[in-house]
Amino acid sequence: MEILGFSVSGVPILPGAIGPHDVEAHGATSWDGTKSLPAQRRSSHLVVCASGLHLFSSSYSSPADLAGHERYLKTTLYGLTSGAPSCVVLMIGANAGFIGMAKEHLAIALALNVPVIVCITKIDMTPPNILAETTNQVVKILRSPGCRKAPVFVDSTEVAVEANEPLCKSQVSANVIVPALADLYFRLCPIFRISNVTGDGLDYLRTFLNLLPPSDTNREIFAIDQPLEYSVTEVWSVPYVGTVVNGIMYSGRVKTGDSILFGPDSNGHFQQTVVRSMQRKRADVTSAEAGQCVALALKRVKRAAVRKGMVIVHKSETPPKATLRFEGQVLILYHNTTMQRNYQAMLHCGAVRQTVRMISMDHPQGVLRTGDRATVHFEFISHPEFIKIGMKLLFREGKTKLAMSSTTYQPIPSDETSPPAPQPARPSARKYLFIAFLCIIAFTAAYKAYQHYSIHPNPPLPDNQAIDQPVTPPPDSPLLSSSPTSVAVPTPSPSTEMHGKYSSWLVSIQILGIYGRKFPPSLIPVHDLTHILYAFANVRADTGEVFLSDVWADKDIHHPGDSWNDVGNNLYGNLKAIYKLKQQNRHLKVILSIGGWSYSPSIHPVVTNPQARHNFAQSAVRLLEDYGLDGLDVDYEYPSTHEQAAGYRELLKEVRYALDQHAYNKHINHKFLLTIAAPCGPDNYRKLDIHGMDPYLDFWNLMAYDFSGSWDTVANHQATVYGPPINAADAVQWYSSHGVARSKLVLGIPLYGRSFANTAGPGTPFSGLGTGSWEQGVYDYRVLPLPGSYVYQDNQSVASWSYDYQKKEMISFDNEQIGAMKGRWICEQGLGGSMFWELSGDKGSYREGMESGPGKDPVPGYSLVRIVKDAMGPLDQSPNWLRYERSQFDNLRNGTV
Repeated sequence: MEILGFSVSGVPILPGAIGPHDVEAHGATSWDGTKSLPAQRRSSHLVVCASGLHLFSSSYSSPADLAGHERYLKTTLYGLTSGAPSCVVLMIGANAGFIGMAKEHLAIALALNVPVIVCITKIDMTPPNILAETTNQVVKILRSPGCRKAPVFVDSTEVAVEANEPLCKSQVSANVIVPALADLYFRLCPIFRISNVTGDGLDYLRTFLNLLPPSDTNREIFAIDQPLEYSVTEVWSVPYVGTVVNGIMYSGRVKTGDSILFGPDSNGHFQQTVVRSMQRKRADVTSAEAGQCVALALKRVKRAAVRKGMVIVHKSETPPKATLRFEGQVLILYHNTTMQRNYQAMLHCGAVRQTVRMISMDHPQGVLRTGDRATVHFEFISHPEFIKIGMKLLFREGKTKLAMSSTTYQPIPSDETSPPAPQPARPSARKYLFIAFLCIIAFTAAYKAYQHYSIHPNPPLPDNQAIDQPVTPPPDSPLLSSSPTSVAVPTPSPSTEMHGKYSSWLVSIQILGIYGRKFPPSLIPVHDLTHILYAFANVRADTGEVFLSDVWADKDIHHPGDSWNDVGNNLYGNLKAIYKLKQQNRHLKVILSIGGWSYSPSIHPVVTNPQARHNFAQSAVRLLEDYGLDGLDVDYEYPSTHEQAAGYRELLKEVRYALDQHAYNKHINHKFLLTIAAPCGPDNYRKLDIHGMDPYLDFWNLMAYDFSGSWDTVANHQATVYGPPINAADAVQWYSSHGVARSKLVLGIPLYGRSFANTAGPGTPFSGLGTGSWEQGVYDYRVLPLPGSYVYQDNQSVASWSYDYQKKEMISFDNEQIGAMKGRWICEQGLGGSMFWELSGDKGSYREGMESGPGKDPVPGYSLVRIVKDAMGPLDQSPNWLRYERSQFDNLRNGTV
């Protein structure tokens, strides 16, 4: 039972239950406004979008409108590969012609062997000569050697019926298909010339669609007598129901109450669950079979445990195996340069959509160009997938570059040739309830009009990929050093099943955000974050007192909506605006960050003075209550002696005691947070008393950036996960080996890039720095990559950089792909989340009134914070604290902010 639609009164319309009187009651009308009755009892109600035409047929169709714009090509590909369509209808405007992405969409349909139907629309408004030109152009393209289609103009009902005969006969039975009919089925291309204004041609289109054979009867694609195979194309979390998946049944049957397996997860395993309930087009059903699209409610399964591309099978003693490496026969449809070993592209295979890497190929030249065929070995970049011999593969890189595999390939076990990856300890469910922070410091520049950059691949580099930029390097330009580090780098291993939730840290807010950077608190992406580190408070070196470093910005400035007529001592400024964000987003917590690189010299004498440590703790807690905060963060850079390290430990102990005492005095059962900014350089973290500090801390914010910069003589990556000389993985291992739970470690990610001038790339000398956005040598992420530069990626080190061949300038920064890889690495390693320095450097917000110019003009792209958040999973939703009855400010104390 399926709902076919709804009447004007909101009553569901079901198949097989509509007679003439029912249609009269539902008020169905034809496109000219007159009442229409079905020709037979089993007629169904089909609405053709945009025409207003109500059609009655002996079968019903489920059209899917796929985006036509080039920026949505990825979505179009996913719809075609995951939806198992019976045919593709290309809509060609008669006044525009067969241009642009229509040719790309035709090429995709041909690559997938999906029958094509062409509708030439808007014939009512197109002059006859233009209509004739468009028609001739369509026929010429369809008959070209690349298409080899047989166009048929459908200008009568008889032709509409005849054009359908090969399609119907070819699907009578998978065992009796005549080869000639099958060839005609795929070669035939009906062409309809229609107008949604006058209705011309719509009757022929209706007749043709009415006679289309149902796809679920094609037993060559959908086998009922085979074991269950269900492909997940959508995942939702439905209130009071739980996790719900939608997808297509490719084989077998399923009913409510069946025990099933879903997977593979990131480790290649399948998990067991039970089908709680089922629906088809919002109507409850108890069973489904191959060829049907059905939604399943899964019992006791978390939303984060299921993703698109997974499959569902019946529980058995031998569950299906996931594949990390495979081989296939590949035909390059189009690529404007060459493909070689380590080339990466997006693979579309059914509902699977993941980046793959070419490991090897049997082509004699070792490179592939447009039109080449070869047997290629591939490897999934992120995690294993479920694929089978005979599945159709489609590759995409950029907007128009496509490659397609043949219908045969051989899966290769993931552990056959690669060494075993290290397995992290299985994290407990409670560990993932901790949250990760971001460090928001200075706020950056204004987001201008969207700028479009064409994509031109760079000269091929081994083990790295050129991703984008617009300028072709001169032939005599030196290539970047592209070889990975000589140290053996283990591949991060997927973790076991994840429990709980991660948190994406908000970048600490610096008061300069309201000045030149034009980043007020209203621009904070609160839905992508759990914590705000408000930076920085200063310290009096002689007494240890903590104080705000810019009281006008912190508590006095009036933001939009603040009144100038309030009576009493009231809080305004950034801290009031952020408190209002806390009220509106109860998962959002605000932490005052104390110190930082600039103010840390004032902390040196404090940590070794017991009385100063006491004053530090008491004054910091006073600020917490006065300004409505959820915790404190100490950014002490860095203890250099044993005495300072021991004093640092005692300072944290003093602050932890003061926070707990404060909660006790308020008569509340609540824990205020205490965190620190922790170094990732071995020279600094080896001096810390990590084991002694850890009991007092809720999180360790690892500053996993600035590994290389202006202080060096050789250009290098500034924020790598693996590889020398400094990397995040070694720091995580050090803290973990000294007793810190991995769920308390938060990985820092830079929202900026460091420049190296007059260099040939990573591992080579440099002299000088680029101009930067706000300081020399440092560019905000929102302006990267700079125009005229190429972006390269080292997946072994987990690092990316841009290079300008004309300026000979390298900029080390994390691009979108590296951000996603780091987000997944955080999950795999069982870390607590991510921290960003700093939020004003991110993309995705318009900065009204900010100055423009070189190094300040934004480039198109997605928010790196959101990319990392999506890769990690759901955010922690534990509530913040809102009651500050002992604050010095009347509006905060009385709850009237």
